[in-house]
Amino acid sequence: MERLKQSVAVAEKPESWGNCAAACFQLMYALPWQVQLATASWIMRRYLPIFEAKHPDEPWARQLIDDVAGWHARHERAVPDPAGPLDMADTAFQFCFDSLLYAYHYRGDSASLAASVCCAISHAVHSRALNVWVADDPEGVLLKAKVMEIGREGAEYPQSGPFSSERLFAPEHQAHNNAAYVAVARREWADLVDWLDAEQISQHPEPEDPSAVIEALKRWEEHDQLLMKPKGMEDASPLD
Repeated sequence: MERLKQSVAVAEKPESWGNCAAACFQLMYALPWQVQLATASWIMRRYLPIFEAKHPDEPWARQLIDDVAGWHARHERAVPDPAGPLDMADTAFQFCFDSLLYAYHYRGDSASLAASVCCAISHAVHSRALNVWVADDPEGVLLKAKVMEIGREGAEYPQSGPFSSERLFAPEHQAHNNAAYVAVARREWADLVDWLDAEQISQHPEPEDPSAVIEALKRWEEHDQLLMKPKGMEDASPLD
C-alpha cells in the first residue's frame, strides 16, 4: 500500500502511470478476487456517467459493471460494440470491460487476475484523464487521430507538411504531457488510494510467497501491462 501511495504522490511524467499500475499490481495480487473486482468496478463507475451521457442507449455498460458474474454466465467474455462512435476516452473505457470480464474468467489464477484488474483500473483512470485532454487540446486530438489513421494504412509518416512526423509527435500535444491530463490522472489514482484505505485493504494478509509476486509482475511488464493469460496458456486459443 505504501508503494502505491508513494508512486501516486510523485506521479506526473509519462512513465509515472506505469509505476502506479505496477504498485497496484503488487497490492492486488494477494487479495481475494471479489475484492479485486470490486476495486476495478469502483474506479470504472467514476467514468460510467460520462460514457452513459455520450451513449444514452447503451444500458449494458452499467449492467455489466453491476453484475460481472451474471454477465459472464450469460455472455462469457463478449462485450457489445456501442452503436455510436467512440472518442479516444470512450475507446480506453471500452477496454475496461474486456479487462473486467477477463479478470473474472481467470479469477483462479493470481497473476492473470491481478493483471486484468490493474488493466481495468489503469484504463479507467486513463479514460477520465483523456476525457479532459480531448476538451483541452483539440489540435492534439486531431494529430493523434492522424497518427492512428496512418498506422492503420501502414504508410510512412510524412517528413513535411501539416502532418509531418515532427508535428504528429510533438511532445506538447501528447496526452501524457498535458497538465489537465496529469491533474486528473493523479486525482483518480489518489482517490483510489483513499478508497482502498477506507476499505482497509492493508488489513488483508501479505502474499505467502513474495517472489511469486515479483515474478508475476515481471511477466506482466513483459506483456506491456496488458491482459495476460495464466502461465503456460499463452499459446492456447483466444477463446479459452
